[in-house]
Amino acid sequence: MTMNTKDKVFIEHLDDWLKAKGNRKRRGEISAHIVFVTKCHPKSVSRTFRRIQLKDRTHQDKRGRNLYYDHTVIAALRDVWKASDRACGELLHPLIKEYVVVLQRDGQKNDNMCVEERNGHVIRRYLGWERLDALETLPFVSELCDTVTLYVNHWKAVRRMTSKERIGAKYKRVYEKRATTPYERVLAREDISEDAKEKLREKHGILNPLSLLKKIAKFKKKIYELTKAARNRT
Repeated sequence: MTMNTKDKVFIEHLDDWLKAKGNRKRRGEISAHIVFVTKCHPKSVSRTFRRIQLKDRTHQDKRGRNLYYDHTVIAALRDVWKASDRACGELLHPLIKEYVVVLQRDGQKNDNMCVEERNGHVIRRYLGWERLDALETLPFVSELCDTVTLYVNHWKAVRRMTSKERIGAKYKRVYEKRATTPYERVLAREDISEDAKEKLREKHGILNPLSLLKKIAKFKKKIYELTKAARNRT
């Protein structure tokens, strides 16, 4: 029960409390009822009634943190967070603007480098560690890997370690201040031709992170169903 709800209970019984002034038995009954409902301490009942009685009803109590964003902004940010595969704030912040543009472009409303480089960190994270014996899962595993490659290389921002220094028994690691996707790193390189970068931009322009995540979930479900069916046959 919130403080606001408790205050409403006290306000509801305030008139009875004031009328029972001098009647210890009646006030005891009111106090026992409020303690039962609100689970507050019996000694706080009279103090709370006095606080509510003296409270200026025209004054709006503004406790807590200042409100900067309303529920619509929070809902939109939640959609962006899901599209980033629930990335932390440091990794999500540099890409918020681009995610919002893509979700608006495709009509989505409220209704680490390379995949091959870190197989255990990327592919296994989406595919899982279960042994896959059924040959019929192979096409879906291949489709899953291709989709994960697109999602990670275009939409998964990482912060690379720039230096590592050993101090006694510990290491001091320094990371890039801004998280960057592999796609952005390629565009920033000078040893890659403009034709290759333009093709990459065209590919990036038609991708949607939420659609890619939905495809990944669909392939994972199909792989699981085929694996389970194959094991039931043996």
